[in-house]
Amino acid sequence: MRRLRLCAAISACERALTLESKDAGTNFPLGKVYTEWFDQRNSRDTLRKAEEKLGAALRLNPDFAYAPEAKRQLLMIREIKSALRLARSIRSLPHGRSL
Repeated sequence: MRRLRLCAAISACERALTLESKDAGTNFPLGKVYTEWFDQRNSRDTLRKAEEKLGAALRLNPDFAYAPEAKRQLLMIREIKSALRLARSIRSLPHGRSL
């Protein structure tokens, strides 16, 4: 059920962006929904999309009402990406070796 709601939310936000692509208040919700979608799917592409939309919201208006939340979400995304890079590095070590 939650997955269907997230799909519907993504679709609605993307439609809104076709009307108001240069508005922080339109980019921010889509970034948030992509963040929640990442929590469900664990997809790096979804994480990239969340980062893109949250970043766009802040570039368009760094002082909009939800800017602090957008900044927190971007920080969380960057921490997740850093952890994913570390995990990839560890997996690429020859068997039996450690950091």
